[in-house]
Parts: sequence; C-alpha cells; structure tokens
Amino acid sequence: MSDGPHGLRKTIDSQNGKELETYRAICFPTLSCVANSWNSELLSKFGQAMAAEFDLRGSDVILGPGVNIKRCPLNGRNFEYFSEDPILTATLAKSFIQGAQGCGVGTVLKHFACNNQEFDRHFSNSIVDERTLREIYLRAFEIIVKETQPWMVMSAYNKVNGVSCFENKFLLDEILRKEWGYTGVVISDWDSVKNRIKSLEATLDLEMPYRYEGLKEVQKVSSEESLQASVDRIKNLIIKKNSQKSLRKKAMFNQADRIKLCQEMAEESIVLLKNDHILPLEQGQSVLVIGEAAENPFIQGGGSARVNPIFVDSIYHEIKKQCPNTEFCQGYVVHNEGFGGVEAHNLADLTKKLETVNTGIIFVGNTYGTESENFDRDSLKLSKVMEELILTCTKVNKNIVVVLQSGSTLDISKWESEVKGIIHMGYAGIKGGTAIANILLGKISPSGRLAESYYTNLNDVPSINNFGVGPDVEYAEKLMVGYRGYTTLGSDVLYPFGYGLTYTEFEYVDYSIKKSNKNLEINVVVKNIGSHDAKETIQVYARPIVSDDEWQRPIRELKGFCKKNILSKNKQTFTINIPLEYFKYFSLTNNRWQLSDMYEIEIGPNVRTIKFKELIKGVYTNET
Repeated sequence: MSDGPHGLRKTIDSQNGKELETYRAICFPTLSCVANSWNSELLSKFGQAMAAEFDLRGSDVILGPGVNIKRCPLNGRNFEYFSEDPILTATLAKSFIQGAQGCGVGTVLKHFACNNQEFDRHFSNSIVDERTLREIYLRAFEIIVKETQPWMVMSAYNKVNGVSCFENKFLLDEILRKEWGYTGVVISDWDSVKNRIKSLEATLDLEMPYRYEGLKEVQKVSSEESLQASVDRIKNLIIKKNSQKSLRKKAMFNQADRIKLCQEMAEESIVLLKNDHILPLEQGQSVLVIGEAAENPFIQGGGSARVNPIFVDSIYHEIKKQCPNTEFCQGYVVHNEGFGGVEAHNLADLTKKLETVNTGIIFVGNTYGTESENFDRDSLKLSKVMEELILTCTKVNKNIVVVLQSGSTLDISKWESEVKGIIHMGYAGIKGGTAIANILLGKISPSGRLAESYYTNLNDVPSINNFGVGPDVEYAEKLMVGYRGYTTLGSDVLYPFGYGLTYTEFEYVDYSIKKSNKNLEINVVVKNIGSHDAKETIQVYARPIVSDDEWQRPIRELKGFCKKNILSKNKQTFTINIPLEYFKYFSLTNNRWQLSDMYEIEIGPNVRTIKFKELIKGVYTNET
C-alpha cells in the first residue's frame, strides 16, 4: 500500500520511523480540483494512470480515494475530498476506482465515516442522527461499495455517536458488510486501534501499521470464528491481487501519456467564476503576471497525501510562450511554505510596471502551510498581504484577473467586485501552468463547474457554529449541508454549486423524460450559439413535492449529470440515466429507506439556474 489520492507517495529512505525521502512522481490535480471537471470518463483515466504509477514502484494498493463530504470549507483536508454532494462524490469516485482496479491495482475507500474535521480527529465524537448519517455522510460510501467493491475500506479516527469508527460494529458489520454486502478487507487508519479485540469483533480485519504482537494478542483472546473470518477476507484479497496482475498491462504505462492526462485533467477542472469582458486575452496585448504562485505554483495540500513531484510547470513561463509581451513581478514572498507567513515584495516596482500594461493577472492562494492534514483552516480569506496586493493592483490598473490556487473555496468578498476576472484554478498538479495558459489565451474554453459552493462569508456556512470543536461535534444542521442549506433556507451565496462560465453561450432547446421500473432517462438538447467550441455540463436535480412528516427536506438535490463538448453553432443531445434508487430518503419513523411518489425534476447548468422543470408521478413509495 502507498499513499496518494493524487499521486504516488512512497518512501525511499527512513530513519527511526521518520520519512526522509520519497520517490518523485507525477502530481496529478487533487481530488478537490478534478471534481470540478464533473467528468466521469476523465476520472476513469485518472484511475488507470494511478495504477500505472503504483505498478511502476511495486505498490499494489492506492490509499484512496477519500469520499468524506465537505461539511465545512474550513476542513484542512478538503483538498483530498471531492464535494459537498454525495451523488457527485460517488459518481466520480466510482469511475476512479473502476479505472484503477480494472488495471489490477486496488483502492482503499476512506475515511469511514464522518471524518469531517481535522481538529481533535483522534478523539472527536461526531454526533449525527441516523437520517443525516445515511443520506449525507454514508451515501457516497454506500453507492461506491455496492457498485464497485473496492479492495479495502479504511475506518476513520473519530467516533460516531460515541463509538470509535474502528470499533463500530454498527458501521462496519451491520451497515457495511450485512446491509451493503461488502466482502473486502477493512483496515484501520494509522495508529488508531486502541482495543484490538473490540476492533476484531466489529469486523475490522487489519490494523495499520501491521504489528506482529497484535496478532498474538487476538489469537489468545478473540473468538476463533471472528479471527478466521478476517483471515479469510485477507487471504481472498491476496488471491485477487495475484490473479489480477495481468490486468496491469491495461494501465497507462507511457509516462508521457500520463503527463498529458495530467494537463487534460487540469484544463477540464479550472472554473471561470467572473468574466467582465476581459477573457480570453487578446493576442499581442501586454501582460504583467503577478505573484509567487505564478513562478512556484501551489499544486497540493500537506500531510500524508503530499507528492514529491517530478517537475512543476512555471505558470509565468507557460503564459510567456503564448504571449511574448509578458513580464513578471513577484508581489509577495511565501516563507517556509506558508508556515512562516506571507510578506509583500517590491510593490513600488510592481505598480510602476502595472501602469504600462494592458492586463494584470494575479496568482494567489493557499500553500500546504494553510491546507493540510492534522489541522483545519482558521479563515476562508486569503492572507492579508494577498488581499491588499489585489486591492493595490486594482487602483493602478482596472484590467485585473485573479487566479485562485487552493484546495477548497475562499471568501473573496473583500475584492471580488473590484476585479474584472476571477478563476478558481484549484490545486491543479504539475501541468497546471500549461492548462491555465491555454485557458487565459483562449486555446481552450473553461469547462469546470464548482463541486462546492463559494459562500459570501463564513457565517453563511450552516455547520460553522459546530465545526472545529470537541470532543463532541453536533451535526445540528442535519441535512442542510452545502447547497441543500441555502437553496432550502433561501440564503445567498457568491457562486453556487455547479456554477462555471465558458467563452460561449448555450441555448437549452428541448428535453424529454422517460421513466422505467428502475431508471429515469433524461434527454436534453443544447445548442452552442457562441463562437467558441466548449463543453457544457447538464445537471439534474429533484425536488420532493410532498414532504414527509418528520423533517423539512432539501428542496433541491443533485441526482445526475452529463458533460459533453459542443462545437460552435452545433447541437448535442445529453442523455442522463438515473437509478430511481438515487431518489430514496431514510425514514426515522419507519427505520427504512423510502421513495416519495412525486418529484419535480429540474434541469439546468447549476443549482441556482433551472432551465426545464417537469412533475414526475408514480415513483413507487415505501420501498426498502
């Protein structure tokens, strides 16, 4: 097993258990970044490429993907996770897992469950009602397990409703194994196991890291039946691993192809948030590229996921290749990867140069000193130095574009109205420089869509009053996580879930909905009425017409999506097949899953913009 949700992290040398050096490897865009692609096919290729990277270094299992829901954007580890929505998370993670395991390299689905903050993670107790637990925090795990059977599932450090996840028989045995039919191996997170007997009885199979004395302990005390069941599961996994090695020839073995994929992933994941007639840049204009992040890009967060990259594109140099009349000013200095703070640098020279150019492009964001395993962020804002830099530049030149490199969303309200263009680049990996240059210069139309919401300020986040506390963490917001909260409660956000601009315009022409016993088939015709070829992402949401008597249900929930390229002045038909099982909700009164009989199906390009609506009746009710 090796770490790497977004690239191989494998130790070359260590001393006294401390890692000294890791292999250099391709650092792909993080899961938080590639989730903005909304492209399942791309995630499948990503899984294949990761399989090749792991096979190259003799690793059989990827310690990922992480599918924890982004309950709060302050979570320091959000860069390792996909989304605030379980259906988007499950759909993309399934493709990644199928891509990797189809090439004979296993995956570890993690962190099971409710590992939604880093603060006090070894001792925190997530207190969550069963409906919220099942509909929000277990839903992605359930879909993935049932449809892909990952080789392993990793239990989380934290407790859920008073019981540690690695000792939680309700989660590991009753739900994961018996209800969902999981037949693979359950492992612990590193150094989490406290009581080996309790963990074994909960059907945890493998303590990590492996300790020989642990085996001796459970052999003496545990029941022979429990021990034999775990041994059998591990033995079966070893047999599977050995029998599937021949599949590795399918993996993307050519490194050049994997690097090319890295660029494609970045290009499809970059989100254009604001464009006041400034992008794409016109050929021949003068440009000033500003910010240390343009020369030394912020490509990933910190902790066990951190990859030692084989190289990293310089964004400045990639822009200059396409736009020769480009200069660079550092603008700020990041000390000790952000742990030492950020300091303004030579602003007098910067403002002098900025006065003479057509456009200034500022690259800012968070280093792994801000977004990392082991701690959470204390603010959604950029550093004060970066914010002041942006405002200073807008006073000198009105044509300013800001490019954001981070693993989660940011509070940009202080300066958002002062600039003409904003791009969420995310942690875009080693080829992010080429990708962003292609988008800025118009070689490619941006096609990323937000997998998480941009809030106006931190106080608008539903979970904020119950985040980063301990030991007990009340999930008091219940189902109102992310867009479910503000669409239902009527509050505002800056940029909603699913949002993203392109360099063209789309016209939603027609649609049809056909229901069978198990699926809803939705066909949508869209025309590209602009002058750029571009990709559109159709999103399908459902609104329950009759709410249950227990709770207020979210008025809009994602059920499916589809992304396609449309040539200028051409049409495309998008087909989305949604299992009716995706419409179910969990009844606390009846202690089972149920389906309402009537939904309004809503179709559009983001959660706030609905183009078509239709009432669907006859969805069968009270099905378990």
